[in-house]
Parts: sequence; structure tokens; C-alpha cells
Amino acid sequence: MVLVQFWVRFLAIVAMSVWLGGFMFYGGVVVAILERALGRLDAGTITRDVTDVLNGIGVVTVAVWWVMLGIERRDSTRACRLARTGALTFSSLSLLALLILHVLMDHHLDRHGLDGFRPWHRGYLMTSTAGWVANLACVGLSLRIWTPGPPVAIGRPCQERHHRALP
Repeated sequence: MVLVQFWVRFLAIVAMSVWLGGFMFYGGVVVAILERALGRLDAGTITRDVTDVLNGIGVVTVAVWWVMLGIERRDSTRACRLARTGALTFSSLSLLALLILHVLMDHHLDRHGLDGFRPWHRGYLMTSTAGWVANLACVGLSLRIWTPGPPVAIGRPCQERHHRALP
């Protein structure tokens, strides 16, 4: 079971790194370059496709994280389990909202163009950011749960006494 737990943790961290890294790099760098090179409207046609891929990566990521939470259900205190489960639930619901918003936004663009699109886009960006924060919380709480020993300036320990850290 320890080997399975190791590989699931590994996959969870890699998947989250790809999802968060892709989100940050695309939103922080690529979108600005696309808009400068192509104009906002043409850049938006590319962004539509890229966000589909990022959301697909998100679906795989949250699935792996839910598997990991199932495997680790007894490896931490109740408070830490609830906090991490809450963060992942929020992340999952945010992703579901993004998937729904994306379909609605595509429909709006196809029927009305950019007229009245800004509020939809703003909601999408706010939902993306909220999910991003929840994902950072998932990573931080996991690191705290996986850290053996007494707390070091970050509150009470997250591990039960019977927990054994991976070798």
C-alpha cells in the first residue's frame, strides 16, 4: 500500500503542477502576447480552445486528488482531513462551474459576439482565481499532512500518532 500511496501522491503533485502551472503561464504570459500580436478578438478564438485543454487537465487532476484523499483518509487528524476535503470540494465545484460557464460563453459568442460578453468573462476569471486559491490550499494542506513530527510555526500537527511517513 505504501508504494501505491507514493505513486498516487506523485501523480497528484505532477497533475496539480501541470494544471496550476499551465493556468498561471497561459493567463499571465501567453494571453498578453496573443492579444498584442493578434488583437483581442483573434486571441480569444485561440483562448477558447486552450481553456478547453486546461479544463480537461483540471478534470484529470481533481480525479487523481480524490483518489489520493480516499487512500489517505486515515493518515491525518479530522480537522486536517476536513480542511483538505473542503478545499478539494471547492476546487471541484469551481471546475464544474468553469465547464458550464465555458459552454454558456461559447454559445453567447456564437450568437451575440462580444456584445455583453464582458460580465461572463469576468465571472469566468473570478471563478478560475477562486479555484486556483483552493488548489493552492490543497497543496499546502497536503504538505502539512505529509510532514512528520511536531508542528513548526504552522499550528497543530495534522497526523495521527499511528501515521507512518513514506520512506
